[in-house]
Amino acid sequence: MLPMNETNQFFGRGQRGVVTVFTAIVFLVAVTLVVLFTAQTGILEQRMSANELRMKQTAFAAQGGVERAMAHMQISNTPDDLRPDADENGRATYRTVFLTLDVAGETFSGLDDLCPALPTATFPTSAVEGFRASDLREAVILSCGWSDDRSSRKAIMVSMRAGPTVASEPDVPFIARGMVDFRGNANIYNAYRDQTIRTGSEPIISGNAAGLYTRFPGSEPPALSDPVPPPGDDFYDRRSMRDRDHRAREGSRELFEDKALQIGEDEFFEGFLGMGKSDYRETMVSHSLNGGNISIDESMWGQVTWVDGSARLDGSVGSRENPAVVIVDGNLTVRGNFEEFHGILYVTGDLTARGNPVFYGSVIVEGDGIFEETETDIFGTPSFIFDPLAVQRAGGSGIRSADSGSWRDWISTD
Repeated sequence: MLPMNETNQFFGRGQRGVVTVFTAIVFLVAVTLVVLFTAQTGILEQRMSANELRMKQTAFAAQGGVERAMAHMQISNTPDDLRPDADENGRATYRTVFLTLDVAGETFSGLDDLCPALPTATFPTSAVEGFRASDLREAVILSCGWSDDRSSRKAIMVSMRAGPTVASEPDVPFIARGMVDFRGNANIYNAYRDQTIRTGSEPIISGNAAGLYTRFPGSEPPALSDPVPPPGDDFYDRRSMRDRDHRAREGSRELFEDKALQIGEDEFFEGFLGMGKSDYRETMVSHSLNGGNISIDESMWGQVTWVDGSARLDGSVGSRENPAVVIVDGNLTVRGNFEEFHGILYVTGDLTARGNPVFYGSVIVEGDGIFEETETDIFGTPSFIFDPLAVQRAGGSGIRSADSGSWRDWISTD
């Protein structure tokens, strides 16, 4: 039997051992919990970082689509679907489509209505396919962006509108600051008001008498949505340019020696286009061409084209639905190979028209000065036909800009 003091020492050592073991276990458990918590936090942070990266990728991709669409609208009026030239595996991508402004008022149930799960799927979706825009004077850009692993998507919508191209829309088919020399049998038509031509000087009529056509007195003008009455239509009442007696009567079909047009070149230009030539060319022009033999490609219709220097224009320009604004900084000749023009044509020099060209909308000729021997020469049988819809659309085909407050976006992270 052990003495009492030895027994106490034995149990004391045993108790200290138990405490040591318990402490070690608690420490190990605490370390384990810290390690697990740290690992869990790391995994969570990794997932959050990955999600943030995907969100940034989709945002950059969708924004890139919007910026490309905006740039496209400044150089083309054709609503092409846009995408990268090549989709590379492991890289974010986008798809962009142009829609009508009506889509801005629609309510969508979610991102699936706008962007498919994968960029390889049908785009645009059935929910927006019916809203495709026909031109880009006003349109909604829808851009969908996908992350590199295709697990995240983002949609952006923004409305764009074209600004004005003219300060004052012309309301007659032909305006000349200087002299007009009719050497052929030109015909000038205006079914919408009782005036056909304005000039700053008295015309020269050295050929057949030009025909001035307006609607019969008392008849109503056509609606804008109706086709323009064509030459030869019974809608028109003809009067010869040689008939001078009617000018003194109220409602004359021509206004010669118009005091409002007897102004300087710069003032004349600003009066119709709203700013000086250099400012207009810098801020309003989408396409610039050098003079010579030129044609205006269809992709350039619906915008402003500036021709630097005298030119001969071939082919056709514009349509009633997609007219153009063409400014020729020099003399312009149109002849046999020219067919039709739709929109607003402004010539800073002289206009020589030969053959049978047809101009729908309005033609404005600045000339070199009303007191010099500069003139507009009209040969053959050209026709100048006022079309208020073509003028209106051409007058609203300037630089495109975003509507304030129209930005909307949707995002999804799977």
